[in-house]
Amino acid sequence: MNSELIVMLTNNDRTVSDAVQVFEESKHAPANLWGFKEEGLPLEEMKELLQLMKKAGKTTFLEVVDYT
Repeated sequence: MNSELIVMLTNNDRTVSDAVQVFEESKHAPANLWGFKEEGLPLEEMKELLQLMKKAGKTTFLEVVDYT
């Protein structure tokens, strides 16, 4: 059975404020699965981060913490 690590750009159930920068500095790591949470970044920054991840060929995940 193979396992893969999902790199989550989060801390304390929130996306880190410098997630775009962290991803840009780390995107060449061998991890293929990347994600973040819906809390912590404005919508436009989340869209930018998602586009960067997709452009780098990563499989992306959005974890929803708050359902309201």
